[in-house]
Amino acid sequence: MDEHISEELRIKLHELARVQEAQPGDLDDEHERWALYLVAIREGLGIAQLFDVLPLEPDLAMASSAVVNLVERSAPEERRVWLSRIPQEARDHPEKRVAELETVDAVLRGELRADHVAGDLDSWSDWLQLRITGRVEDPAVLRILAERGRTKRIRRQAEEALTGDESHEI
Repeated sequence: MDEHISEELRIKLHELARVQEAQPGDLDDEHERWALYLVAIREGLGIAQLFDVLPLEPDLAMASSAVVNLVERSAPEERRVWLSRIPQEARDHPEKRVAELETVDAVLRGELRADHVAGDLDSWSDWLQLRITGRVEDPAVLRILAERGRTKRIRRQAEEALTGDESHEI
């Protein structure tokens, strides 16, 4: 759905494109804007400009998606700052992702013991289970995910991490 964007957003998008050394194209087209956002998100080119652009983005689903991508790549103390850049009505999914990332952080720090993980596992999303199996080193947590992970992929990834862990202990 192409719609006209504000002049303020257009100016900020041109600045984002300049920092990225890109030609901005038709900025009324959300695909053109998303291309600029992805470069900022994935390559870090124009993060400060993206910070200023997001509150002006009229496509709330796109703004929400950008924030989800950003919080996944941000330090824990920066995640909620990114949430604040979009309207409250666009925050549901990004807030859930921040909460999931906080769970990952707690598991990695050893603050969530295996029995707690076992109790909460059924309420965890596939994304969260996969993220933990790809990062955690606690064999007890990996065993739970290898046995009870929601999908074959989660169980296999946990088993591979567990096998890799045990081979290093020999």
